[in-house]
Amino acid sequence: MYAASKHAVEGLTKSAALEGAAAGVRVNAISPGPIDTGMLDRFTGSAERKAAFAAGVPAKRLGRPEEIADAIVYLGSGKASYVTGQIIGANGGKTAAGYRPVQYIPRSDVDMSLLQRTDRTTYCPYKGDSAHYSVPAGGGRSVNAVWTYEAPYAAVAAIKHHLAFYPDRVDTIEERAEARDASATVRSSFNFLTLDRLLS
Repeated sequence: MYAASKHAVEGLTKSAALEGAAAGVRVNAISPGPIDTGMLDRFTGSAERKAAFAAGVPAKRLGRPEEIADAIVYLGSGKASYVTGQIIGANGGKTAAGYRPVQYIPRSDVDMSLLQRTDRTTYCPYKGDSAHYSVPAGGGRSVNAVWTYEAPYAAVAAIKHHLAFYPDRVDTIEERAEARDASATVRSSFNFLTLDRLLS
């Protein structure tokens, strides 16, 4: 629901902006990135996790509440008189980083013997702690190419028992359906992983 509500705000902002534009009413929204607030402290749970989260921001730091306030003041001022229907990302460059979507694949569809667990762990304040795997046949490019949330937060419990692949560490992720069988193939350098699934 948290992510869905964010998308709803974006749709509402654009719709209201179109309705009010002719009357001179401007409607915009701010889409903040990681901001150094009590909410983020609760999400991260520790100074180490908070620092790791900040390291994932291109600006290499967390935003400050006053920086969001400055963006709001700008949008409410005459200097933004021609700005409407916009979602302003105040996020230290996270939007520009262009993170690509990933596909979560059920572990039961993966030949786990082709993967090798590593010591790498990462933390996401929205999903929890992740474990990583490498694809040995893929060489150096496929080190820590796979991650999984073994005990995700309740809000994203559906990703438990699933694996995801970094898009830049595999060549393709394909899903093919033939009659009642679907086959998703993840191809890494010098390697093919066939993930077979029986459709209902």
